[in-house]
Amino acid sequence: MRYKNKEGENLRDLLPEEVQELRILTDPEEIYIGRETQVAIFSKDISISQAVRYQRKTIFLRALVLGTMNLYLYQDESNVNHYFIERDTLWDELIYHEYYTDNKQNLSRLHHRFRAQLLRATYDCPGPAEKINRMVFGEKTLTGIVMTYNSSTCNNQLRYPVPGGQKRKIKFRFGLRAGGIVAMNKIEFEFGSKYSGKNTSFNPVFGIDGLFFLPRGNKAVLLEALYDRRKYKTTLIVPTYIREDYLQTHLAVRQYWPDRPLKPFLSAGLLYGFPLKKEISEGWTVDYSPPGQSGVSFGGGVRWNKVEVESRFIMDQLLSLKRGGVSSSLGVSFSVGYWMN
Repeated sequence: MRYKNKEGENLRDLLPEEVQELRILTDPEEIYIGRETQVAIFSKDISISQAVRYQRKTIFLRALVLGTMNLYLYQDESNVNHYFIERDTLWDELIYHEYYTDNKQNLSRLHHRFRAQLLRATYDCPGPAEKINRMVFGEKTLTGIVMTYNSSTCNNQLRYPVPGGQKRKIKFRFGLRAGGIVAMNKIEFEFGSKYSGKNTSFNPVFGIDGLFFLPRGNKAVLLEALYDRRKYKTTLIVPTYIREDYLQTHLAVRQYWPDRPLKPFLSAGLLYGFPLKKEISEGWTVDYSPPGQSGVSFGGGVRWNKVEVESRFIMDQLLSLKRGGVSSSLGVSFSVGYWMN
């Protein structure tokens, strides 16, 4: 699909993987979804096989009926219509294909699996069964069957696209993240300011992400498990260096804006770091490092397709009750994420 926000702008490409639900405010309203799915392919070469082959694609589908059971249409590059049904966890393309080999209309290939698929999808309501067994495959008859099922006494939840659209589901993405953080730590001791001071260091950050897109409002919840490192230093005559590694868990809420082709976002979250390993170099023998991390983060970035970049401002000791000799720890991070699905 191509679109523009206002007159005079250049057309922009809108890709199906960037869309959860798209509404075109015509009369009647048109509703589209973007989805990665298997699409049936039928070869005209009967010497290959009479079995249906499938190809995985990310496509736009137009909603024909929405309700207890949804009916979608996808038209491929050869203008062949593919119809999909959805009910609870069921997602299936209705298989219908006839191919004639000569001018005498001798039928060489026949795939009428759609009847068995519809009967299985409507097993709890016997009403549509008779219509399914004698129906002729096509958009009008399929629409009628699904509408009959949705309006039957065992459902009675018909929506034939109306404002409000289909009931959207939470989408989950899994990804990897890597980057670095510039951290500034402030060291303070009650018994002497001459031992206090500040130090700045650059440290690596990497780990795994889980992103849950909420049904409404372009919001998402981010869960992370990251390897994080901090380096602390006193200003003694013989300085004491401490390097501590953490397993940092991070929970954040994101707000996306549907700009194209980039999707900017802002985030705010809470973090907690579990200590993994500690190394104390020569110097003062007292361990003044904090026992863990407990703080907040604020960030922003952009996502393009499966890749995103993000910068965060982190206060990882803001909520800590026990900080050792570290009175504050501030950081600015930059990372790149890649979503696997």
